[in-house]
Amino acid sequence: MDRSLTIAVRMRASLGDLTPAERRAATHILSHFPMSALGSITALAEAAEVSSPTIMRLVRKLGYGGWSDYQAALKAEVERLLVAPLSLPEGALDKAPFVKAVQNFYFTNPIARASAVMAECSALAQSRQQQAAE
Repeated sequence: MDRSLTIAVRMRASLGDLTPAERRAATHILSHFPMSALGSITALAEAAEVSSPTIMRLVRKLGYGGWSDYQAALKAEVERLLVAPLSLPEGALDKAPFVKAVQNFYFTNPIARASAVMAECSALAQSRQQQAAE
């Protein structure tokens, strides 16, 4: 798939080629783009009601080597839009409506972001305690 296209455009273009579970994951990502894919693969899989391997298959079908490769590309794309919006072609920001959500996530609401990270860490610790007890 053409890496010159944005991740969201590439994902939308691939919807017809995905399995039902991969499509459910892609639809969830697109509905909450880019925020849902900036966290852990486990959190995304749970939110999309699919397995982590389904997320891995999805990102591989999009041309990425794995989750970290996908996240690096997503973060670079978001950073490019946030750091240098004036260097983008005219109208490019109009095609990236997620910019405001990302700005809010990183700059306006750091307490909520920190709370979300703490909650995820707490859930992971509880899960590991339960596994250790079994």
